[in-house]
Amino acid sequence: MTSELLTVPEVAALFRVQVSTVRAWIRPSQGRRQRLPYIKLGRCVRIRRRDAEALIESSVVPVQTGNRDQLVVSGVPAYQVVEATKCRS
Repeated sequence: MTSELLTVPEVAALFRVQVSTVRAWIRPSQGRRQRLPYIKLGRCVRIRRRDAEALIESSVVPVQTGNRDQLVVSGVPAYQVVEATKCRS
C-alpha cells in the first residue's frame, strides 16, 4: 500500500496556505489536537497525499438549506445572531 509522500511546502501549496500553517497542523500544542498525520524520516517530515486529502474532506461544511427562520443558535434564530454581531459604524 503506497501513497505519494508530500513535503510540507507541497502541502502548503496544495492548500494555498503558509508553510507555518501546515507545521501548526502537524504539531499539537496548547491543547490543540494534531490535525494532520505525518511521517518523520530522520529530519525530514513527509505527509501522505491521502492524509492531506482526508483533511480536506473532513473540513467540508455542509450547505444549510431551508428557511433562515429555521436555523437556530442557542434558542435564537441564526439571522438575529448574525445581525446582532454586525459592526455598526
